[in-house]
Amino acid sequence: MSFRIGGLGSGMDTQGMLEQIMKAERMPLDRLKQQRQILQWRQEDYRTINTKLLNFRNTAFDMRLSSKYTVRSATATNPNVLTATPTSSALSGNYTIEVISVATRSTANSAGEIGVKNAGAGKSLTELFEGFNFNEEGNHTFTINEVKFTFDETVYNEKKESGEQWVYLDPRRNLTATLNTINNSPAGVQLFYDSTEDKIFISTKETGKSLNLEGNFLEDILKLDLTNPESKYQEGQKAKVKVNGYTLERESNQFSFAGINFNIRETGATTLTVNQDHSMIFNNIKEFVDKYNELVTAINEKLYEERHRDYPPLTDEQREKLSEWEIKRWEERSRTGHLRNDRLLQSALSDLRTTITGAIPGLDVNMLSQIGISSRHYTDRGILTIDENKLRQAIEEDGEKIYRLFAGDPNQGIEGLSQRLTRTLDRSINRIASEAGRSSNIVDQSFIGRSIQRLDRQIETFEERLERVEERYWKQFVAMEKALDQMYSQSMWLNQQLMGMFR
Repeated sequence: MSFRIGGLGSGMDTQGMLEQIMKAERMPLDRLKQQRQILQWRQEDYRTINTKLLNFRNTAFDMRLSSKYTVRSATATNPNVLTATPTSSALSGNYTIEVISVATRSTANSAGEIGVKNAGAGKSLTELFEGFNFNEEGNHTFTINEVKFTFDETVYNEKKESGEQWVYLDPRRNLTATLNTINNSPAGVQLFYDSTEDKIFISTKETGKSLNLEGNFLEDILKLDLTNPESKYQEGQKAKVKVNGYTLERESNQFSFAGINFNIRETGATTLTVNQDHSMIFNNIKEFVDKYNELVTAINEKLYEERHRDYPPLTDEQREKLSEWEIKRWEERSRTGHLRNDRLLQSALSDLRTTITGAIPGLDVNMLSQIGISSRHYTDRGILTIDENKLRQAIEEDGEKIYRLFAGDPNQGIEGLSQRLTRTLDRSINRIASEAGRSSNIVDQSFIGRSIQRLDRQIETFEERLERVEERYWKQFVAMEKALDQMYSQSMWLNQQLMGMFR
């Protein structure tokens, strides 16, 4: 906008007058912006509810999974011997278990001191072991568990394409770096140097695995000669367990058998009892009901939220005159109640309540109320309550019937509560998405989205019109100023002429 100065000829505050005129002209624009703000708030509220509907849909879908109702627990009479976690496929009953041996790692150490303690472990290998020719045939290569290591870069470059596992070791690096390279290789071993003993200690990373070492560097320099009694080589053994008289051998102390995950701790005997975990089934159903109640509460809050019509969205001019605290307090009122008694939310809630409290023909247990889950009174607005004693009793008597209530019976073509809820929720989610769109959509073709776009175009057009109107008014004020200036000039000339006649 160009710099304007008015009122020089007339003495009037033309700028102030123009601002007042434009304030009146801008009122329809403010109303358009307020309408757009209300639509944006409605859209945000709809999308928030849709997110909650989608989250509960995932919960409802999961309730058809058999793992929700076939939860098992296991108790060992001697947990020091082993612990166990049954899967849904484990059979209930007692298992007699004897742990004959625990899986161990293969271990060994240097048969004697390697002479590094006094020389300083931080030196390179060539400095530490001066008498060892790293480039000599038979010296530059050694093997650990079928993984080949070489100090000769030329050999490494030739062999690495052969398909065999080769690792290059730079003899210019120190002992610690060399051991770290071996530890990080596919050899599956762990080596460390102890400066007090001046020895190398080696073990397999996994239990039940043998240790195979070949090469002059290992045997002559690190003195890891497994045939030497001073190396104290201990062959790693497998876990050996008898389960109901059947002998198992496993390389690890953690293994699965008959749908049970075992964790062996020590040798000994114990009895393992596997039962259906009724408490977990109860908790799964309770969590489902709690999430349903959270959804119903959120919808009811929007349906009964008070609308403060005396607090419309603030205009830009009003914001400039209010403090941050006053703006926040105003918007707390103007922001609420835009989905009060909304038809889409009422329909979604009604469909949800009808589905979850309805009966499913063809099932022995065909309603939630039969297992102690119901809505006590209409004043609860659809909130479900759980008779915990009745639910626990139903689970203990026949958990399979409860599973069919949620998952249905495919053999008879009967849909369970989970499928019915999923379909009901999908219908509500799609209806709300048609009204308010989805935040993930790049182009919003929903009803509210198109309405906001239409208002944006009207606002843009109106703002352009206001610029033209303001320019026209300003030109009229300028013309008035010029006319008044000419009138004052003529008046002064006439006054001078009249004064001259009487001299």
